[in-house]
Amino acid sequence: MTRLARGAFGAALLLSACAAQAGSTGGPAVVGTDWVARTIGGMPVAEGSRVTLLLAPDGRISGSAGCNRYTGGYRLDGSRFSLAGEGAAVATTRMACVDPVVSQQETRFLAQLAQVRDARVDNSGTLHLTGTGARLEFVAAPRGSIGR
Repeated sequence: MTRLARGAFGAALLLSACAAQAGSTGGPAVVGTDWVARTIGGMPVAEGSRVTLLLAPDGRISGSAGCNRYTGGYRLDGSRFSLAGEGAAVATTRMACVDPVVSQQETRFLAQLAQVRDARVDNSGTLHLTGTGARLEFVAAPRGSIGR
């Protein structure tokens, strides 16, 4: 391979990598990545529970709030984030949550999700969703670890 061809190939790889990271500062892309909550309002996720998030490229948000599944619409413009649709809230299933700690956590998560106004991925790959009264941190889930 000639020097020019290697340079062009390297530039193409670099550009495609940058495009995949749009909206982040070095970690996984915000959109299209399966995320698992690490903290909700600065508190660790309850042991044995799993809160997940997926921001699909078509503007749909979905995941598990701990006991129940949720879905809705969202808008992301750069790092500016908002829920979209009727009442700017997500719809949830209504399954019983037998663990009161997980039930309270789910209520906190859904309330904070509605308040998120900023979404960014830091250099360590952590997704930060923040806003007035909202502070959520997520890490990328291993590929295939979240069932749909």
